[in-house]
Amino acid sequence: MQLPAGGSCTCSQVRGLARRLTGVYDAALAQHGLTVTQYAALITLARATEPLAVGELAQRLQMDRSTTTRLLAPLERAGLVAQPAAAHAPRGAQADHRARLLRLTPRGERRLQAAVPAWAAAQQHVDALLGATLVKSLARATRAATRALVADRSRDAQPGAARSPRARKVIR
Repeated sequence: MQLPAGGSCTCSQVRGLARRLTGVYDAALAQHGLTVTQYAALITLARATEPLAVGELAQRLQMDRSTTTRLLAPLERAGLVAQPAAAHAPRGAQADHRARLLRLTPRGERRLQAAVPAWAAAQQHVDALLGATLVKSLARATRAATRALVADRSRDAQPGAARSPRARKVIR
């Protein structure tokens, strides 16, 4: 069997980098009982002008809906996010009972506010480790790769296009 050269998988390289970065941020946020992914969900809800449907939150976090639902479960149990009362739901939301809307609670706002300095310290640490040039290069490369991958995925949605590997059944 002929195997590809070690270190040649772009996905593995990017995932390894993501795990290392995640570890830095998770360590900084641990004192607040949050992971960086939970922090991202809280800050996304805080920035929203109205409660968000789980699907919309998933899209903003660039995650699939089921992963986002699993991410939200401990945040809901901790009282950091909740469904708004019907009177506070945005217009049109009551018409679609399938959409589960979420908002940041006052407890969630306090937790997020307390965690922001820890996130900022992790951000400064990463920036100092990598240096300004590499940080800017990573940001440019990430934006460019995201654009290319999003464009490729939208091509898959066109009639007659070959199915993407993601659309195939996964062995479990």
